[in-house]
Amino acid sequence: MATLPPATNAGRADPLRPSRRPLDAIFAPRTVAVIGASEHAGSVGQALVANLTEGRFKGKVFAVNPQHDTILGRPSYPTIAAIPEAVELAVIATPAATVPEVMRACVEAGVKGA
Repeated sequence: MATLPPATNAGRADPLRPSRRPLDAIFAPRTVAVIGASEHAGSVGQALVANLTEGRFKGKVFAVNPQHDTILGRPSYPTIAAIPEAVELAVIATPAATVPEVMRACVEAGVKGA
């Protein structure tokens, strides 16, 4: 059985370990899609987009709503698959009955966490 040599480059990234850990997609995402984003004041979808874009989150936020071209001044995509970048985290703000279908779409789009 082969063994790895001891680390000699303290402070450098280990080339055998990924720089991102599996749960980073949920706890430290770089991209977030809000599925069910809304312009309606007081709605969960509107509050989520507003809090992510106006708060301390420094990553990219994508709004998903097939009935709007923009949400709070940012582009809105009709589906998770229509987003032109990889999405690490999907936040779902749709009626409970639609969640299984939304989750399937997220899996098909390669979203890492929801």
